[in-house]
Amino acid sequence: MPVDLWWNGGIGTYVKSSRESHADIGDRTNDALRVNGNELRCRVVGEGGNLGLSQRGRIEYALNGGRLNTDFIDNSGGVNCSDVEVNIKILLNALMQSGRLTLAERNHLLVEMTDEVVQLVLRNNYLQSQALSTLQTRAAERFNEHVHVIRALTQLGELDPALEFLPDDEEITERRKQNRGLTRPELAIVLSYSKIWLYNKLIHSNVPEDPYLSQELERYFPSPIRRRYRRYLSTHRLRREIICHGNHQQPG
Repeated sequence: MPVDLWWNGGIGTYVKSSRESHADIGDRTNDALRVNGNELRCRVVGEGGNLGLSQRGRIEYALNGGRLNTDFIDNSGGVNCSDVEVNIKILLNALMQSGRLTLAERNHLLVEMTDEVVQLVLRNNYLQSQALSTLQTRAAERFNEHVHVIRALTQLGELDPALEFLPDDEEITERRKQNRGLTRPELAIVLSYSKIWLYNKLIHSNVPEDPYLSQELERYFPSPIRRRYRRYLSTHRLRREIICHGNHQQPG
């Protein structure tokens, strides 16, 4: 149907590539409902559920002018929110164990910070989508750079292009002829693997000890924690990980 948005929130895989068979998908229950990426006539796909489209189906849809991310991008806010919640509770539980905070005070503080946590998570995920949009805007002219990143990560053993359905040499040559770059779903994969590589480099460096860059630790937490418990942030057992996470999330 020619609609603006198809929002997938169910269980099952409903879109594949024309080069894939139903058996390749491995979801027999929905074989009768499944369509190919080049058959979708919606302008935008949003993925509220996981695996609603195969990666090849996403790429085919995108190559035909469709707009979409991937399931792991569209669902990243929930994961991010869980991470922030856990890291806040790690800090507050340590304060409770040391007698600096009661259970009632902790619970009240968690409720008080709800709205700000939402804003922090939304901003972080907005920046991620913005980064993808920036990459997509110049995907054709920077195609060689993106291919270089894929090959560099592959040589380092950080990425398996075939496993992630990234273009092989033949497809790369064809896209150069057509002046086409990576699609948004492909850029999502490359961006994710690049962030993982960068995070691993940062965590094994002295970045978390840098006075300026380590300010990411404070920026990570809501303002009530920064005001009342700033002195205890440096004792957080995941301090280095939070600082590296914050530094590699900044838009380029």
